[in-house]
Amino acid sequence: MQATLTTTAAKELGRALRFVRHARNLTLRDIARSASLSPQYVQNIERGERATVSEDAYIRFAKALSIPDEIVLDLIMRARIQSALERRGLSPDQVVFVWRGVEQRLAEQGLDLRTDISKVVVDILG
Repeated sequence: MQATLTTTAAKELGRALRFVRHARNLTLRDIARSASLSPQYVQNIERGERATVSEDAYIRFAKALSIPDEIVLDLIMRARIQSALERRGLSPDQVVFVWRGVEQRLAEQGLDLRTDISKVVVDILG
């Protein structure tokens, strides 16, 4: 399945992956080799220059960083929802407001998402 994201959402997700890679002292080549992706493709994902990336590629990238599948899937879901809201013309503040409501409703149903990127990065890095 392809994750077609807006530039903003793709950059945010890529920035989080790059931050974890740097914190783990891994190179683009390390990730590319481990994830069976080209170094250029990895760099494009990190920079948010690839709006359409397969879910499998994100998962392989995340595995190379030792990020659990459920976390990367939650982050992809957040990026997809944010992209859909942006495409409907919502401002960045409106997107954040709506996303918080989505998270709250899902939490009320017992689904605790791990999508706060700063908290996720702290949890991943310990």
